[in-house]
Amino acid sequence: MEMTDLKLPKKNTKGTDMPVGIGERDQYPYNTRITLEEEQLAKMGDLFDNANVDEEVTITAKGCFSSKRSDQSQGGKKNRGLSIQIKQIHIECKSPLDKGTMDDFMKSRNKKK
Repeated sequence: MEMTDLKLPKKNTKGTDMPVGIGERDQYPYNTRITLEEEQLAKMGDLFDNANVDEEVTITAKGCFSSKRSDQSQGGKKNRGLSIQIKQIHIECKSPLDKGTMDDFMKSRNKKK
């Protein structure tokens, strides 16, 4: 499966009088972020307890296209958008084997049943 990097291009601020910090932004667009709240986390077992900031995760999801738009603004600039409503999700972070022995893995696995 080929992955597409959604990182935003660097903004050129050379030659501007912007104070430090102005113009800084996240490396990725806000609308590409998934936020799970208490209700969703409660359904996902010990995901929160095992999650570490900056840890890479694999996300598998099922959803549906919820909206599709295409328009053109003044000057001829085309704008397109596609929204996906995620309906089911699975998030995999470090496996229990990375955190302990085979016994730890089996205890963890049996606890989830």
